[in-house]
Amino acid sequence: MWGRQVVILVRVIVLALCVAISFSAGLTSRIAVSLMALCGLALVMSLPLPPRWIRISPLIEAALAAAVIASVPTLSDAPLLYLVVPALAAGLISGFVATLIASAVTAISFVVVRALTGATLTANDRTMLIQWIGLGILLGLVGSWGHAAAERAKSTNSSYAQANRLLTQLRDLARTLPIGFDEVAIAGSLLDGLQREFGATQAIVSTMTDGGRLTPLISAGADRAMWGAGTPEGGWAQAVESGEAVTSSTQLDDSPGHSLIVALRLGDRRLGVCAISRPNSAFTAEEIGAVTERVADACLQLDTGRLFSEVRALATVEERRRLAREIHDGIAQELAGMSFVVDDLSYRTTDLETRSELITLRHQLTQMISELRLSIFDLRTQVEPTIGLGTALGDHVRQVGAMAGLTVHLELNEDVRRLGIETETELLHIAQEAIANARRHAHARNLWVTLRTDPPQVLLRIADDGIGITDQTSDRFGLIIMAERAERIGAQMIISDREGGGTTVEVSVSSPTPDVERDSFEPLGRGN
Repeated sequence: MWGRQVVILVRVIVLALCVAISFSAGLTSRIAVSLMALCGLALVMSLPLPPRWIRISPLIEAALAAAVIASVPTLSDAPLLYLVVPALAAGLISGFVATLIASAVTAISFVVVRALTGATLTANDRTMLIQWIGLGILLGLVGSWGHAAAERAKSTNSSYAQANRLLTQLRDLARTLPIGFDEVAIAGSLLDGLQREFGATQAIVSTMTDGGRLTPLISAGADRAMWGAGTPEGGWAQAVESGEAVTSSTQLDDSPGHSLIVALRLGDRRLGVCAISRPNSAFTAEEIGAVTERVADACLQLDTGRLFSEVRALATVEERRRLAREIHDGIAQELAGMSFVVDDLSYRTTDLETRSELITLRHQLTQMISELRLSIFDLRTQVEPTIGLGTALGDHVRQVGAMAGLTVHLELNEDVRRLGIETETELLHIAQEAIANARRHAHARNLWVTLRTDPPQVLLRIADDGIGITDQTSDRFGLIIMAERAERIGAQMIISDREGGGTTVEVSVSSPTPDVERDSFEPLGRGN
């Protein structure tokens, strides 16, 4: 739309210049008919056209304008100036290739009409023709750049419009679905149904990672269900590779009974497995078919939940990065500027008391800037598909320790298997909040950070040698947020005084058995 408006404006300007040039050169009487014909052509071409005519209209205009101008016995710059209009119009509407085609049509039409009228094409005429056609090509190049920019903007707006429609549908669907898009809840609903209908005493849903490993999503029948976790083997591998149901003469925990393993597939994509077992009777062919059908129906729901979790994670990461940018470019820069002003005032004042107060203010500003930098670092530290919890936590602790002057004692004992992204993210944020409390309120000099994982079992411990939680003015809101994060992933959080002074924050997921002391916690082996 805007391209046609630009072309109409150019037509008006060019026609005005043509009239002005012809009047100043005294050519008005000789080319009056040609100017009137060009005005009529410009008027017709500026009218609303059917969509199928819009793209070819510059070619028609090029041919007719060249014919009108070529019919004049003696050429002059006044009418030739109009030859730039079709080339520019072609560039704005269709791009640079259309500009070249329009210029070629102009040249061919001009030569043909000139030959039909028997007029001689002198060397000066050819020079003027080439000059104005060349200028038209240059303007068409500019127009094609505008056309490309408009197409990119149109594509971006179209993508946002499509995203808006999809997100609106997603919101409306989330309000109507009984479970929503929580993949854990979807998997839990699937297991509940299978247990009720088929008498299963053990059940598990595991998802397939990009590395081809099975990671338990939810289980029933045991506190530490790791059946089939890791690289698929035996019946698990057979189910994953073949996509068919596989039965076994033992339960999932290898006790006497019968089990059934069904692959989670969506088209050709392997999503994971669902397995159930019971101690009494083998699964009949009818039951196997019913379980397979039930699992197949749940695959789309599970994959939708996984996609929604990824979208939510991406949105969270982008929002944290945006906040980090705003803090860095906004208040952090303003405080730095204030620091320079305070330095200048303290240097210029001769009053000792005022200078002392300004120096104190400068120290406070420096501390605030340091806190903002640490906050920016907290916001930018994230768990990602290629960055696990141990790596993110280790980098964060080392950086914060160096910036805050803390001596850090770090112990990472992380299994090669990854936890869920949501679980790792929440654990990282709990650790960040605990470390921030130790740094801001506890006045600690040492920080002990321990992370031990054996999915789905995790132990995270943050300890400091500060003044202790009962003596410090702690961030109560921060403690509430930590508790909410722990509850969100089904973890237990204990905050206690550390022996020898300080505070210990301990978070455990799938806590160790009661006869195992927390301080002597070791990751449980595969065979336990």
